[in-house]
Amino acid sequence: MKDAYTTKELAVATGTTDRTVNRRAKREAWPSESRTGRGGGKVWKLKGLPQDVRTAIALREAEATVPALPDNNVVIPDWAHQVGMARFRLVSEWRQFVDKSKSTKGRATKAFVLAVNAGQMLQDEREIVGDVAEKTLYRWDKKLRDNDHDYRVLCDRRGKWTKGGKQGLGQLGLKFEKVFLGCWLTGNKPSVALAYETMKGIFEKHGEPVPSYRSVVRFARRFDEDHHDLVVLKREGEKALKDKVGPYIARNDKLLSVGDVIFCDGKVLNFQCIHPTTGKPFRPTLICWYDWRSRMPVGWEIMPSENTIAISSALHMAIGTLAQYPRCVYIDNGKAFRAKYFSHIDADFEEFNGLYARLGIAVQYSRPYEARTKIVERFFRTFDEQCERLLPSYVGNNIDNKPAWMKRNEKYHEATHNEWVPTLREASEIFRLYAWWYGQQAQDDLGGQRPLDLLQGGLGDGVDLTELDRHFLFRQKIHPKRCGFTIGNVRFESDALYGLNKELMAMYRWSDMSEVYLHTMDGERIGTARPTEALHPLARLFGDELDLIKVQEANKRQRQLKSATMKLVKDFDAEVGESGLQSLPWMRQESVPLKAVPMPKAVQAEPVMDDVERERLEALQAKVRQLPTSTLEIPDFFPSELEKYEWCFEQTVKYGHELPAEYQSFMNAYEASKEYETATGARFEQLRTFYLKQNIAR
Repeated sequence: MKDAYTTKELAVATGTTDRTVNRRAKREAWPSESRTGRGGGKVWKLKGLPQDVRTAIALREAEATVPALPDNNVVIPDWAHQVGMARFRLVSEWRQFVDKSKSTKGRATKAFVLAVNAGQMLQDEREIVGDVAEKTLYRWDKKLRDNDHDYRVLCDRRGKWTKGGKQGLGQLGLKFEKVFLGCWLTGNKPSVALAYETMKGIFEKHGEPVPSYRSVVRFARRFDEDHHDLVVLKREGEKALKDKVGPYIARNDKLLSVGDVIFCDGKVLNFQCIHPTTGKPFRPTLICWYDWRSRMPVGWEIMPSENTIAISSALHMAIGTLAQYPRCVYIDNGKAFRAKYFSHIDADFEEFNGLYARLGIAVQYSRPYEARTKIVERFFRTFDEQCERLLPSYVGNNIDNKPAWMKRNEKYHEATHNEWVPTLREASEIFRLYAWWYGQQAQDDLGGQRPLDLLQGGLGDGVDLTELDRHFLFRQKIHPKRCGFTIGNVRFESDALYGLNKELMAMYRWSDMSEVYLHTMDGERIGTARPTEALHPLARLFGDELDLIKVQEANKRQRQLKSATMKLVKDFDAEVGESGLQSLPWMRQESVPLKAVPMPKAVQAEPVMDDVERERLEALQAKVRQLPTSTLEIPDFFPSELEKYEWCFEQTVKYGHELPAEYQSFMNAYEASKEYETATGARFEQLRTFYLKQNIAR
C-alpha cells in the first residue's frame, strides 16, 4: 500500500465519486499534502484516513493482485460455481431488460433491481446471491466485459480454491483445529455445537478471539470428507470402522448347492408369549437354521432361552427338511453353540465325539460382533418388519421403538389394545406359516426366484431316521457306584451295573429321561437304567401295605444279586483252587492233634411256595395298588388349584389310589381349564407317561 492516494483513487476504492470524496475529506479534515507533478492538486495521507476507507483500499489492492480468472487446472467448487452462474444470469437478464426498456438506462436499472429484490423476477438466483444493488450490477458487468464474458470471473473467491488449495471454507488455524478436534473426536460422540462451545471456553479464558460457529461447522464437514476413517474410528470404534468405512468381501452363493452350508443363530423375539411354567408374558428365544443357497429357514425351535437342547432340536428338524446331512454349519460364538455336545473330539472313541463330528459336518464359527458374516441376521430383520410388529403382543426391538400402547399416558391405545398373547406352540405355528409365505416371495438376490422353489429343487435323497435319532442322543461318561449313577440330580439304577467298576457311557434324551442307555467304552450295549424311587424309612411300622411291598421287593432284589455273586465265587474257587500263598515257608502250620469238630447246625430250607399261595400274594399286590380312599390323608387346605391338582395327580397316577368323587370331578375340571392347556398340561402329560412306564417295568 502507498503512503498517500489521490481523490480519484479513493473514489474508485470506495465506489463513490470524486466530489463525494472531497466533501467527506473537508468535513472530517483528512490530512493532505500538495501533489507533485503536472496538474497539481492534493493527495490524502494513508495514516490520516478513516478505518473504512483504508479497508476499502486494502480490498481493492488485494483484488488487483489476484488474477481475474482461476487457472484452468483448478476445479471450481459447486458452491462457488452456483454463485458465479447466478450472478452471470442476473447480469444477462439485466442487459436484456435495459435493451428492451424505452426509458433511460438508469431508470431501467432501478426498476430491474426493485423487481429482483421484491421477488418478482429471478427468485432462484436471488436466493443464492441475496439483494442486489445497482452498482453491483455495473461492477459485475465490467468484469465480464474485461474478461471476454467468462462467468468464472463472477464465482465466489473465498477460500483457497483459486490457488489450488482445499475446496471449501472453514480455515480455522492450526491451534484452533487441534483444540476443536480434541473435543469433537471422542468416544462419547459429542455434537459439533458442544465441541465448539468447549473450544470457545478454552480460548476465552486466555482472551483470544474465537472463529465463528459457521466456520467451525465448515471445517468439521471438510475434515470428515477427507478423513472419514479417522472420524468414525475415534467417535464410534473399530466395529463401526469395519461396517461403515472398510471394504467388504462379496461372496458368490450361487457356487453352493442346497444344504452345503446352513447358518444358525438365536434371536430374542420382539413379541411376548405365555411362559410354560409361570404363565406370565415373556419374550422367548428363536433358534433358526437357515440355508445359504436357497435363503430359506429349514429348522427352528422357540424356547424360553437359548440352550443346547433347543439348538439340537432345531438341527434335527433342519436335517429332516433338507433330507440330507449338511456339509458345513456356520454358527455363532455363543456358549450354547460351543457346548461339548456339538464340538467335542475324542480320538479314542468315536461315540464320544461331538454331534457335528459324528454326522460328518464341518464347522465354521463367525467372528465375534460381526453380523455381516451371518446372513441369518438379515432374515431376522425381515421377520421383524413383516411379521413380528403385526402381532398384538409386539413390544419393539429397543426402548425407543416401543408401540404406543406401552408408553405412559396413552389411554386411547391402551384401551383399544388387543391383549391376546400367544403360547410357545402358537408362536411356533406363526413362524411356520410365515416361513412358508416367505419362501413363496421372489427375491432379487436370487435372480427373481422363490426360496421355496430353490429349496425343493435341491433336497437330498433322505436320511435314516433311526440312525439320526441315535446321533442326537446326549452322551456322558459315568463311573457307576453300587449299581447306580446320577444325571441331572436324578439317580438311575440298573442290575446290569452290578459288579462293574469302570467308566461307561450313558446315552439319553433330555425330553424323555425315563430310560438311559448304557454302553461300554467300546460301544457295546449292556443295558438300560431307570430312575429310582426313595422308599419309606420305616415301612414296617409307619408305612402302608404298598410301602411294605416295595421294601420287600428291594430286599429280594439285593438277595438275588448277592446269590449270583456267591455262585460266581464258588465256581471261581473250584476253578482256581487253593491259594498259592499257602506254599510259602512261613505260611506252613504245625500239625496239631485232632479235636472234636462240632456238628453244623441244620440249615432250614426255604419253604416251597405252591401255586395257591403265589396266586394269593399276587392278588394281594393288585389289591394294594388300589387302596381304599379311607386310608388317604387328605390335607385340610390347598394354597392354590395347581397344588391341589398336583396332590390329586400323585395319588391317582403315581401311587394308583382312588379318590373321592368330588376330587375326581375337580381333576376333570382343571384338565379342561385354560391354565392346563397353555401352561401346565405338557408337564403333567410327561409325568403321566413316565409313571406309566415305571409301573409297567415293575
